[in-house]
Amino acid sequence: MNFALNNFTMKRIKNKGKMIKMQENKNLNIDNEKKFFYKTYEYKSKKALKIFFGFTREKGKNSFEIAKYLEKDFPELNFMKITEYKVIKYTPLHIKIETVSENINKTFKGDFISYYNYLVEKDDFELAYKTVDLWLDFETKFFEKGYYHMDFSLGNFFIDRNSGKIAFIDFDDIVRKPPFFRKRLFLTKSIRSFEGSMKFFLSVKNFSKEENQKIIDKLEEIKKKYGVASREKDLRQTEKILNR
Repeated sequence: MNFALNNFTMKRIKNKGKMIKMQENKNLNIDNEKKFFYKTYEYKSKKALKIFFGFTREKGKNSFEIAKYLEKDFPELNFMKITEYKVIKYTPLHIKIETVSENINKTFKGDFISYYNYLVEKDDFELAYKTVDLWLDFETKFFEKGYYHMDFSLGNFFIDRNSGKIAFIDFDDIVRKPPFFRKRLFLTKSIRSFEGSMKFFLSVKNFSKEENQKIIDKLEEIKKKYGVASREKDLRQTEKILNR
């Protein structure tokens, strides 16, 4: 009845010469009519144990609860609707959860594509430059109401090709009103997530060096404003983009 859209299967990875199983797995399916998405979260071993005893968030439940707050706190914005939250298995060493989300094309009756694909499709420097301002406007609104989106990538907000309406999807890594001592970490992760996404976009486009520099400078200004330092990998990424 459903077909797989994305499938992150349990893989074996090396760890100091030993083979261990990944402890977190996500799988996304869509129904035949493309109206609903079924997202399964599965956790095992230590990861499951931490969730079971409340030491870390379970992403499916987090998404389901955050979706309600987002709709209430930001009535002027558009968000993916999560219609169901199901506990399939819940034991100390094995947790399996499913959420059901409505396709935003059904919810808002539009023709939505991810903002990343939109920028690729348009291939327009000015639009890409203005995207930083668009993101910052959303980011500022979230910060002001205590939300920290730690996966604020160009793939997690969509635009309707016809109306220009923006809609947000995927709330797994959004945190609402965290403890004071965690805010700096979450703010940093949020800004860096967009920076990484924007730089990835620049790395696959053919803008001029001057145009790339202009967008990167704008990102750096924002990071400086919020006190977010550049990591070595951020600097290497910038150098790679500018020296192609």
